Amino acid sequence: MFRNVFVLLLAIFCFLKHLIHCDTIIVDSSEAIDNFDKETVLNLDDKVFNIFLDKSATSRNIVNKYQSVLKNSTTINESCDYVKDLIKGRNLKYFDELETTKYANSDDIYTFSIYVYTATNDEDINRIYKKHPNYISYLTVCKEGDIFDNPDDAKENKNVYHTNPTILSQEMIILLMIFFLFIGFYALVNISTPRMFEERQLIINKEH
Repeated sequence: MFRNVFVLLLAIFCFLKHLIHCDTIIVDSSEAIDNFDKETVLNLDDKVFNIFLDKSATSRNIVNKYQSVLKNSTTINESCDYVKDLIKGRNLKYFDELETTKYANSDDIYTFSIYVYTATNDEDINRIYKKHPNYISYLTVCKEGDIFDNPDDAKENKNVYHTNPTILSQEMIILLMIFFLFIGFYALVNISTPRMFEERQLIINKEH
């Protein structure tokens, strides 16, 4: 009962967009969706993860617009910030509207795990599903600027950090410390060696 009340309240909040901004995201999959968990959606195994952005649709009509392409679907109420955080810093392939149609109609097949498309019709989505038959997809009304800080950088994969930036900074500090320790040790050895040689030479001279 508590769960039903929570879902009802969430739906009311999402309806009042001027208070809390939520959008309907369609979740579609090539396999049956059981107990869908949006937090583990990127545990893909052999699937690809598609995000279809439809800038002309609304949360109210997006479900009806793509009804013919949906295989096993459900909906979640989330903001574009959720989608942005989900893919932030991940290796992906992004297509704008023209590139989406071009890729859908080509014989090319990329081997990324995450794809972001700018969709306008169900025909393109159907063709993409044929290229990548094992998939889980989000269909959303988010725009490129809502999920990428810079869409042009996303096209060139410049938005990707293969390691967390904080971890990278820590690794750089450690490497610099090792470097300076090595330089210091090298300088110390070079300074000490002539002095040791001179002291040994003096001892030899005294013995003679």
